[in-house]
Amino acid sequence: AFSDTRFPPLTPQEWDRTDLEISILSELVPLARGSEAELLGQLEPGRHGLVIEWQGARATFLPKVWEQVPAPRDFLQQLKLKAGWPRDFRAEEISAWRYETLVIERGGRTPGRGPVAS
Repeated sequence: AFSDTRFPPLTPQEWDRTDLEISILSELVPLARGSEAELLGQLEPGRHGLVIEWQGARATFLPKVWEQVPAPRDFLQQLKLKAGWPRDFRAEEISAWRYETLVIERGGRTPGRGPVAS
């Protein structure tokens, strides 16, 4: 964040107010290929992240994304869009893996108030 050329550098003052969250992924568990319903039946919303891949294009959503996209079908369709495929791309043609995450958080600081609870 201090030297990423895609964005203005983060200042030390901004760092003191920045929340940081790191997700450590578990081992990827391959999912059986099948229909979209079968693929989604192998996921537990809120618990599992998902990686999809087809012909070298790959995308993932962390389990936290379920908070923003709670409907399983929408979750998968949005992930297909992220991979650059149409939302109705056939699930039987993709490889998929699920995973869980261990989340580590660091709360930012508000001047005069100390750390923010996470």
